[in-house]
Amino acid sequence: MTSKTPPNQPANHEAESALDESSGGIGGITALSIRRPLFMLMVILSVMIFGLIAYGRLGVDLFPSVNFPVVSVSIPYPGASPEVVESLVTRPVEDAVSGLADLDTINSTSSEGVAVVIVTFKDKADPQTVAIEVEKRVNGIRGQLPNDIIAPTILKFDFTAAPIITLGLTGANVTPAQAFRIADELVRPKLETTNGVGQVSIFGGQQREVQVKVDPNRLRAYNLTLAQVSQALGSENIDAPGGRVDDGSRNLNIRLDARFRSVDQIRDTVVQALPTGGTIRVRDLAEVIDGYKEQTFLARVNGAPGVGISVSKQSSSNVTQTAANVRATLAKIRTTLPEGVELVGIQDSSEFITSSLNGVQRTLLEANILTGIVLLAFLHSWRSTLIVLLAIPTSLIATFAFMYLQGFTFNFLTTLALTLTVGILVDDSIVVLENIFQFLKRGDSPRVAAVRGRAEIGLAALAITLVSVPEASCKTSSARVELSWPPPKRKPAKG
Repeated sequence: MTSKTPPNQPANHEAESALDESSGGIGGITALSIRRPLFMLMVILSVMIFGLIAYGRLGVDLFPSVNFPVVSVSIPYPGASPEVVESLVTRPVEDAVSGLADLDTINSTSSEGVAVVIVTFKDKADPQTVAIEVEKRVNGIRGQLPNDIIAPTILKFDFTAAPIITLGLTGANVTPAQAFRIADELVRPKLETTNGVGQVSIFGGQQREVQVKVDPNRLRAYNLTLAQVSQALGSENIDAPGGRVDDGSRNLNIRLDARFRSVDQIRDTVVQALPTGGTIRVRDLAEVIDGYKEQTFLARVNGAPGVGISVSKQSSSNVTQTAANVRATLAKIRTTLPEGVELVGIQDSSEFITSSLNGVQRTLLEANILTGIVLLAFLHSWRSTLIVLLAIPTSLIATFAFMYLQGFTFNFLTTLALTLTVGILVDDSIVVLENIFQFLKRGDSPRVAAVRGRAEIGLAALAITLVSVPEASCKTSSARVELSWPPPKRKPAKG
């Protein structure tokens, strides 16, 4: 009794031989996919599930989170001319920061009442620490700067520091002073406690200011100086911790709050005690006026006087989620505003970002559909067309997982990159499929044609795909912006 060889045995034997030949390198993945399709399907599904989970957790922003090694130092010097500002403030600050490591350039502007110094470091400098180093240098020369300067403001350049929402507060019978007080006392505290909000700024309006206008003639008559008046006011206006009391069952923190409560308390402040037993008070030397700060910024909302309110997010927060939280808080704030006061939205960057992302998603969907039509017209194969169309969403969803792990966000650069990726995927898919079709025309079985067609041009297709990968190794700040690459995490130096 003789046994018969199954008709498909030569084909299976040929396929196994082809799989063995391609078991290493690029062809190894293809061989594994053909030998164990269920295993490969599970791998792909797992990656897609992880990618979908990562998609919901990805941050959304307008710009990539890239830190530049640029620090600005702003020092107000009220009443000083540009020449005085340059000689007494700008030059000492420039000299103080000129010895910092990795320094590139120093640019300064001296204008009436303010000095601004921009310190730029080389690309290899750590953006996270340069601001701290600049602050140390500026604080180290505070004793050399004039006593009546306002505390320096030191800021690190940050793409994400721009306000995400701008509001306007106004009312029919509301004065600029009332508008500022409402914004400062009712609106700002609630916005600052909103999840994701980093800073709330108010511009415009009139801010209350108690002015002590000292008469020089009275000072000379009592043989006193302006510094003595300032010191007396500062020593009486105290808000400081007073220690802690432990009664056994609980700890009580004590705070010394001796701040001025009224203008009369300022007038009654003792500047000097006389040997005869009398006292010289502020009212004997100066006129104390409960007024307003000099208004340097005018804000109008819908043609009426008011104030502007800008809301910035924390650097690690999601723009769209933070904006949604702010809108929810605003709905509650509006119910507590005085009658006739309006709080209106002027600008919301989250709407632009959401619209841009929706536009990109529509573009990807349209590109997928058009790609399918073109492939079907030229390949004349529903099966091949379906393979290419499945490769696009599968690869994009897998990319979301990589973006999440590497700290990327959805921004205009990453969405543009995803759109361009569709073209690369289609190119590779068409090249590989066309080569597989050539082996099918030669009489190879589908399994053999898939292995040999992929193995023959595998390295070439991979090289085409990876042609732009070396750009990711660029370390300059401008390159990180173009690549949307997150800033490098540096280990603190061991001291």
